[in-house]
Amino acid sequence: MAPPRTGAPLAETAWQQVDTPALLVDVGRLEANIADMAATFADRGVALRPHFKTTKCLAVAERQRAAGAIGFTCSTPAEVQALGLAGFGGLLWAHLPVGPAKVAAAVSFAGEWGVTVFVDSMAVAAPLSDAAVAHGVVV
Repeated sequence: MAPPRTGAPLAETAWQQVDTPALLVDVGRLEANIADMAATFADRGVALRPHFKTTKCLAVAERQRAAGAIGFTCSTPAEVQALGLAGFGGLLWAHLPVGPAKVAAAVSFAGEWGVTVFVDSMAVAAPLSDAAVAHGVVV
């Protein structure tokens, strides 16, 4: 795999030399999109918590945070861990913690990084609450 390349845009003839698969990002467009989204939410008085699954890129998340994102929404335990370990806060795990493994993960995430989870019923909330109390963690 070729190392990441930054700098000037590729010349037309250089496209043929890009080893695929490759991710090419128009950084100017990325920055403009981040700024537009941040402004749209700020103008409406709404805090922005972008979904990390969209980019799965810590460098983009850092740019979003710098533009005013208050945190990030995550779908998977891997996304929560990536952001938590990188020092990002304000994480929302948008996945119901059903079953012992996911309940344990939610309690661990809440204890380590203050992750917020949501539930849709008492049947989901009760095991999570029991595990949180047992570990002295607020979820």
